Amino acid sequence: SLCVVLPFISTEQALNRHLLNLRQEAEHICGGKAFLLDLQPAIGLDTGARFKAYVDGIHPKSQTYEAMGSYAAPLIWQWLKEEKEA
Repeated sequence: SLCVVLPFISTEQALNRHLLNLRQEAEHICGGKAFLLDLQPAIGLDTGARFKAYVDGIHPKSQTYEAMGSYAAPLIWQWLKEEKEA
């Protein structure tokens, strides 16, 4: 069993072009072969939320890590449960 965490979108638009391509490629290569964990909803989807979530536009704040953990825990738990039953 494999879990792939998709890259986080930053506040840097030039970097985001690369990150979005990387996310898309990971989904293409790993989709159906691994559990893809997208933590972006825990970080924030719009620019304002992302500015609040990162220390410097790229690195998450401690509160953001806590939000990611709270968001991911039930998803990972469900995935592990399904893997055990398979």
